Amino acid sequence: MRMRKIFSAVLALSVICGGAAPFAAEMPEYTLTANAVDVVDSGKCGDNLTWELDSEGTLTISGTGEMYGLPLQIDQFSDALWYDSTTVKRSDIKNVIINEGVINVGAAAFYRCSNLKKANLPNGLVSIDYAAFGGSGLEEINIPDSLESIGSRDTYIEGGVGTIGDGAFDGTPWLEEKIKANKIVVVNNCLIYCYGWGYFSPVTVEDGDESYKRVVIPDGVKVIAEYVFGVPNFMGSPVEDITIPGSIKSINHSMFGSSSFRNVTIKNGVERIEDRAFVECILKEVTIPESVSYIGYHAFGPHEVSIDWGDETPIELKKITILNPNCELNQIIETDSESPDRYSGVICGYEGSTAQKFATEHDLAFESLGAAPTNTATESGDLNDDGKIDATDATLVLVNYSLLSTGEKIQLTESQQKAADVNGDGKIDASDATMILQYYSYLSTGGKDSFADFLKK
Repeated sequence: MRMRKIFSAVLALSVICGGAAPFAAEMPEYTLTANAVDVVDSGKCGDNLTWELDSEGTLTISGTGEMYGLPLQIDQFSDALWYDSTTVKRSDIKNVIINEGVINVGAAAFYRCSNLKKANLPNGLVSIDYAAFGGSGLEEINIPDSLESIGSRDTYIEGGVGTIGDGAFDGTPWLEEKIKANKIVVVNNCLIYCYGWGYFSPVTVEDGDESYKRVVIPDGVKVIAEYVFGVPNFMGSPVEDITIPGSIKSINHSMFGSSSFRNVTIKNGVERIEDRAFVECILKEVTIPESVSYIGYHAFGPHEVSIDWGDETPIELKKITILNPNCELNQIIETDSESPDRYSGVICGYEGSTAQKFATEHDLAFESLGAAPTNTATESGDLNDDGKIDATDATLVLVNYSLLSTGEKIQLTESQQKAADVNGDGKIDASDATMILQYYSYLSTGGKDSFADFLKK
């Protein structure tokens, strides 16, 4: 306290003397310095990406573009070297910082980095690739909103598929903690894990518990990590009944391939079913909603390999119902007359539809649903198709939202459901009704914009 008073007096005297500090020659100078963190090694991990590891174990990746993927080896442990380094081992990496501009985490980039605890990912990242963090010590990571795929991109695997963790996060403490809390792990609208799959992360089920056989993917999920349900794990997922929400706009290549589904419900809002999406499944029949505009090559077949699912007799797909009369159809099932896997079931659709044309061209049985609906709610918001968007339409939305909330059957047709989902999030709820009422109020005060233009504001 005495020193503080002396210092204050010195400053006051300095002001009185015109700013010259007395005793300046006797006052020592101090320089503040921070302990430097040394860079121990650096290199390239992409055409326009560089990496740098400091002495505290923090690896920083900078630049723009795509990060290289690495070969995945069954004997690759934490003493393996990282990328092009001759000195840095995977066990040396403790924290990862990926700067903005990087668009992916490369395949197997941090696979079995045993001491890795935390990863910071940037906005703008679109993909976390195959086995990117698999088998590492990861405990904390952020999933950015920009992410579009998890566990994707081809990579060479030495030792064969299925002997190591295939998922981007398999075997990490981060994922294992989340699995303990919920059999379905969703992070920032990304489905990371669903009970039954994964080499490193098994879940024990008590005898008699069959709830795990039925999975409803939550509304709002936009990204499903590859191999959550399908190949190449071949671990025998117990899921038999699955519901896919309309918030998932595209069912991607092989997303559910070789899964054990007996029943699948595809909600209105899904727009594309890509090549081999359900190949080698054991579905009995499937209905494709009106919102689907494209079905890819072999999306529902064929059964090219023999898989023992524990059934006494094989289950074959017997019926495919396509509700969009204009849906673009690639060779969605095996149609070769010489193939033992040729589809022998029925194609069901409207008269004059692309489904009927496909069945006729490939000499398949066709079951007619009659004339395609003409009096449908084609305009978003106009559920009763009376040419107006008003409180009546909002009431229909709220009534059916209430039914959904209590687990009852919805009372809207496929096209009405599409019209009810005015914000396009794959759900029918109070927010859709609010938008309809806001537009009705806007019209009541002299507004002239269309509903579509109003929603853009």
